Amino acid sequence: MKNVAILDTNALVRLSFQHLFPPDIIRIRGLLNRFNPLQIMLDANYLDVVVMELFDNDYSAVEGLHFINKNQAHWETVKLIIFTEVEEPFLIKSLIKLKPFAVVSKKDSVKDLKFALLNSAPAAAFRSPEILKKIAAPLHKALSVREIQILSLIIANHTVQEVSEMLNISCKTVYIHKYNIMKKAGVKRLFELSDQLMKYSSCHTA
Repeated sequence: MKNVAILDTNALVRLSFQHLFPPDIIRIRGLLNRFNPLQIMLDANYLDVVVMELFDNDYSAVEGLHFINKNQAHWETVKLIIFTEVEEPFLIKSLIKLKPFAVVSKKDSVKDLKFALLNSAPAAAFRSPEILKKIAAPLHKALSVREIQILSLIIANHTVQEVSEMLNISCKTVYIHKYNIMKKAGVKRLFELSDQLMKYSSCHTA
């Protein structure tokens, strides 16, 4: 039996997992809407599988990417499945670079999610059809780990000077990263990108 935690801002999505999968196959250890309690469960080695959205009730999808990256050691033993409504190709490509076990779009069939959850082959990284379409988008590139880190700080309203001091890099380097981030995301101004990212976390309730 697999111990599973579900993280999603939509309560209906969280509760539906209790009916989608037989209790003799998975045991739901947590129905969560924030990264912090999930981090506690990971650190306590309670889990075999995590199914999570890229954002929670407090943080944007960029913070979700940062959360995944900083827990790379956990994903060596815990199967990570991303079940997401995020559609921006540059975010999906950035996510794929972090090598989760499976990425499933909420636009795809629930059969794709079941396959990802019940498939135990470690080398069988799974991408659902809608996710494959986003990966194939030609105009957007994935963010680097450093760009994800910088973007998360900027979205949290830190100035270039503050980001420079926090990461021990020059302001010029921060500006270069900002330019590269906007180019990869296909926007001309950073606030356009912030609006794209925050729409996911701001329009959901617990």
